[in-house]
Amino acid sequence: MWTPSEFDQALSVVSEKYKTLERQMSWLKPYDRDQAYALYRNANDSVFGFLVCGRTRINSKRDRFKGSSIEEIDLYNLGATHHSAQKQDVRASLTGKGSILHYNKDWHFLLNDSWLLGGVHAEAEFHLASPRHRDNVVDPAGGYLTVTGRELTGLKEFGYRFVSAGYLDQEIAICSNKAAARAADFAKIWAAVERQDNGARVDQSLIDPAANLVDPGQGNVDKWQKSVPFGPQQNF
Repeated sequence: MWTPSEFDQALSVVSEKYKTLERQMSWLKPYDRDQAYALYRNANDSVFGFLVCGRTRINSKRDRFKGSSIEEIDLYNLGATHHSAQKQDVRASLTGKGSILHYNKDWHFLLNDSWLLGGVHAEAEFHLASPRHRDNVVDPAGGYLTVTGRELTGLKEFGYRFVSAGYLDQEIAICSNKAAARAADFAKIWAAVERQDNGARVDQSLIDPAANLVDPGQGNVDKWQKSVPFGPQQNF
């Protein structure tokens, strides 16, 4: 795990790239380095020993995209990775060192990349909540890498390979090159994304040609969400 100074040194190499995104996207607030490092540390020390990546419908309409995804029931069961252990979301069973990166607001690309690097430096497994269908990797309308596509890009760059979880056609990304995982940093995430021209020349190995977008029935999801008990936290 990086020390604070090692984190700062790695970030300084590409800090301007994150600031450029902030200028391009009006909704993206300036990043907070302390929050990013705290999130990195929490991801590195997840309570369950693994992290979950994929499309998310938490706080989103179900028609935003198709296929299986991270749902509220998953947030309750597996908790939120967050820079703070303070009470953030009553839907999460725990906040801080959970498995699912979740921010109700103020999400940032730097937070996402810090979360990914925290898990990679721990050589943790990443459970894929969404199939590696092309539409989950590259936005079908805009042609750019989705956040999930960015995460998969980083995992492949850092020595991970995708294997069957053995159930429900789901996959797990496991670390098969520890040297590459130890050497992971922000600059390498950016370089891997830029080699793909942000999705215009996507690495085809990120896409599973056999993946499908079978969607859990809305009725089932409604039942899951209605059955989720409120966690031990209070409203924020």
